[in-house]
Amino acid sequence: MVTATVTSAEELIQAAATVESRAGAIPLRLRRCYGSQAAAFATTLPVGFVPWEHTVVPARVRELM
Repeated sequence: MVTATVTSAEELIQAAATVESRAGAIPLRLRRCYGSQAAAFATTLPVGFVPWEHTVVPARVRELM
């Protein structure tokens, strides 16, 4: 996950363009997060938060997926 912090709406357009242009250099797929920005931001904090450990899908079901 990638987060970008800006101080104005004008900087947001530039930040999004920069992240998207540099994403082509890595073998990962990036998607924008709409409507759940707080949860997405929390996953990028360096506090050891592992998103799949906090899901409502039981671990045994995830293993079968």
